[in-house]
Amino acid sequence: QVIEADGIGFLKSRLVSPLQKQWIVAAAPVHVAYEWVRACLPGNARVEPQALAAELAGRLPNAMRGGKGQWVASNADFICPPDCPESGSICCFTGRKRPRNMHAFIRHIHAPGVKILVVRSYQLASGVGGLRPRDLFEALHQIQIARSPFILATACKCQAVLNSFNIKSNC
Repeated sequence: QVIEADGIGFLKSRLVSPLQKQWIVAAAPVHVAYEWVRACLPGNARVEPQALAAELAGRLPNAMRGGKGQWVASNADFICPPDCPESGSICCFTGRKRPRNMHAFIRHIHAPGVKILVVRSYQLASGVGGLRPRDLFEALHQIQIARSPFILATACKCQAVLNSFNIKSNC
């Protein structure tokens, strides 16, 4: 079955429970977790992208600025092979020990006054990562109950995309 639809809108309409036993393959040119959270927030909530603090951005390996409030980071200073198995602690390209597990590294960054949330991308097949519904719903829940500012990251062992933002009320 082929469904032609906006990816985030489709995900919002179909992802209805954290208990769903499906994987989300976030193969889209946007930060899927961030855009899904934005789409799921109530109508009186407004997401305001914020610049990532320079000191924090400076701690990210091989970091590059993305869109407004967005950064990408990578353990690699080279183009990773498209069929990377990501398994173990050794990089399949260099043969050297991976310097960090990016998802754990970001989760443990000390950023006073900022709530850092990480949605882990799990290796489903070589070069294909997947997100668990429960992790997306947990990030959404934390954003709904905590105070701004936030950093929401999606990360595997080697790469990450991060969005920095505040939530404001339209009321």
